[in-house]
Amino acid sequence: MKISDKKTIKTLVHTAVESYAQGFQARHEEEVDNPEGTINMKIHNAFIEALGKEIQYYTALVRSLDSSLGNMLETLAINIATLSFEVKRNVEGPLKAQQTGIIAELLEKYKRHEIKPSVKDYQFLRSLTGKDKAPIKRHDSDYYLIDKKFWNFICRSKCGYQWVSEGYRNVITKMKFRKNLAEMALWQGLNQNTL
Repeated sequence: MKISDKKTIKTLVHTAVESYAQGFQARHEEEVDNPEGTINMKIHNAFIEALGKEIQYYTALVRSLDSSLGNMLETLAINIATLSFEVKRNVEGPLKAQQTGIIAELLEKYKRHEIKPSVKDYQFLRSLTGKDKAPIKRHDSDYYLIDKKFWNFICRSKCGYQWVSEGYRNVITKMKFRKNLAEMALWQGLNQNTL
């Protein structure tokens, strides 16, 4: 298995963040007067509307930023992971109804925090195979980007989080992204207030 290097990871981060920021800005600037645009479709919340047009716009902008930033980070993590791992976005295999029921019970217990997830929870499922053939089941996965350990793991380095974080900060500080978002929000706020 190949070990990722700092330069490659920082290049992936730079490319992902720069592309994301330019795309986010361009999309929102061109949709600003479009009632079907991303932000304008997110402003319809009676509770936020009661706070005024400016707050309504800012919250919609932040919701859009949060959503699209999460998508960019997921794609970035997958791209970094593919440097060292075979990455699949689904799990597939034979699974009987009895096994599915047991898994559903476990997931419910995890959700209620009755137990913490463990590999041993699933080991006994192998003994439930039997003679009759189980149908093939497939689950498409989402990813959780939790903490420093995650980034260290996919970068295969104790410095993985540091490399990704430094790469992110470097590209963001070199760009006008933060300034442009503020200007865009201010312009939209002023534009709405003059109507």
